[in-house]
Amino acid sequence: MGEVYSLIPKGKKNAAPLRSIASAAHLTVRSLKAVVLDITLSGHPIAGTQSGYYIPATLTEWNEYRAYLKARKESTEARYKAVDNYIMHNYGGRA
Repeated sequence: MGEVYSLIPKGKKNAAPLRSIASAAHLTVRSLKAVVLDITLSGHPIAGTQSGYYIPATLTEWNEYRAYLKARKESTEARYKAVDNYIMHNYGGRA
């Protein structure tokens, strides 16, 4: 995990593409995502954008990433509720 963490650049403007980090760490993109999650959950959060992974360099970047995660969580919850309602109304109960 330490090797992967050392490959993650500091600062949003320096975000590195997943494929580049995965290649440097000799991992598949899927494995890299799992390692990044493990690192994050172990207390060393790594931020991600469409540009790639990065370690926020400022409080502003941390707050921006936290706001992004909150919006994503709310969007996912809304989609979940829509699917749940569809199942309830069209199949008479939960799947």
